Amino acid sequence: MDVSDFSAAGIRAALARKAKAKAAEERAHRERVAAEHQAMRDAFEKQELPPDALERVMSLVMKAVELGEKEALVYHFPSEFMKDSGRCLTSHHGDWRAQMTGAAARAVAAFDAQLAPRGFILRAGILDYRDGMPGDVGFWIGWQEEEG
Repeated sequence: MDVSDFSAAGIRAALARKAKAKAAEERAHRERVAAEHQAMRDAFEKQELPPDALERVMSLVMKAVELGEKEALVYHFPSEFMKDSGRCLTSHHGDWRAQMTGAAARAVAAFDAQLAPRGFILRAGILDYRDGMPGDVGFWIGWQEEEG
C-alpha cells in the first residue's frame, strides 16, 4: 500500500484481498487432501494381498508369542473404508465381516481360508478415535483357546 491508497477504503480492500487469498489457499489445501484421500481409498479398494502375506502374519504372531502376548495386531486401515464406517465395531451390533471392503475384505477371506482352519481367531476393533469418531480399525489374530 502506498500513500495514494492510504484510506479506510484502501485498508478494507487490502484486508478483503488478503482474506480472499487465504480462503483460496484453504480451499486448495482441502482439495489436495480430498484428492489424496480418494487416491488412498482407490488403492485400498484395488490392493491385493502380497504373495508373502502368510509369512508376514506368521512373523508378527511369533514376535507377539515371544513377548508373551495372546494375540497380534496384523493389519489396520481407516474405519471410513468400512461400509458402515466402523459403527458395527463400536456398537457391537451386526456382522463386522460383512462391512469390510477392498483389501480388508480380502484379508478376512484369506484368514478364513488359511488361518481359521489352523485354529486361529480373528478379532477386529477400533484402534483410536479422532475427534470422537472411530479412527483406524485393527485386525488381531489370536491363538488362545476360547473360554467356554
